[in-house]
Amino acid sequence: MKIINGYEDFQHNVINQNNWLQYYKKYATVFDSLFTYLYQSDLQQLYPMIEGIDWKEINARAKKVQDKLNQTDLRPLIQSCRDFFAFYQEASLFCIVGLGHSDGAAPPSDYPFIYLGLERLEDADLSILIPHEFNHMVRFHTLSEHQSFRVIDLMIAEGLAVLTPLILNKRVISYRTLAEILMMSEQEVKNCSSYEWSFQEDFNSILNEDLMRQYFLKHPNAEYPRIGYFIGTEIIFSLLLNNWSLKELTIMTTDEILQQSFPLSSQGCFARYLSDR
Repeated sequence: MKIINGYEDFQHNVINQNNWLQYYKKYATVFDSLFTYLYQSDLQQLYPMIEGIDWKEINARAKKVQDKLNQTDLRPLIQSCRDFFAFYQEASLFCIVGLGHSDGAAPPSDYPFIYLGLERLEDADLSILIPHEFNHMVRFHTLSEHQSFRVIDLMIAEGLAVLTPLILNKRVISYRTLAEILMMSEQEVKNCSSYEWSFQEDFNSILNEDLMRQYFLKHPNAEYPRIGYFIGTEIIFSLLLNNWSLKELTIMTTDEILQQSFPLSSQGCFARYLSDR
């Protein structure tokens, strides 16, 4: 897997020449895929927002991360991900400066890649982030569900990705580790584990901005923050408890996974599992 670092290009094109579009052209495959699947938009619509970005502030954050990356060898972690999923296709890890909104992504693309946003990684744990995004890359490149992406498709995809760092690194499943992986407090995870969800009608709806906000974005003072991540993780965890492997689930369609999970009692499985420990 190629590791492509775009920090020097950012310095040259954006900071020195004030020409973000030139930088965009060098990494258009990455940016266009992010615009489509992360922002649900395109360059033309996003450009007024892009013109207002404080690139000097973005650069100050990115430089701190770049200095750390210069002393970090990511190859062993990437190789462990490749071996775990037996995914040896040509792919790339792009460490570039984004728009300040995403620490990592692996959106659907003709060519499999992982994106890391340098300006967002100062406090990131790459042993969590890279396996998470590697799972997305394997799943999205193997399946074609993204062509009409439903809420439940993203729930399942995020559930698989959330559990990947824990399984890959052989970490104990606990409220503490779930909180770390889900970027919640332990109390928020406990609140989610008591949430009585059922398969709701909008789970089958095509994902849009409002549903993204409802299920996947964290809101201040929300009782059940990012509940879509938790529901997907709980469905996948119920299958892991019944001897399915993360590797085989990663390349199963959402509907195939749901067919296997519905006979089980997915809702509440974390609370039951952790109550015995």
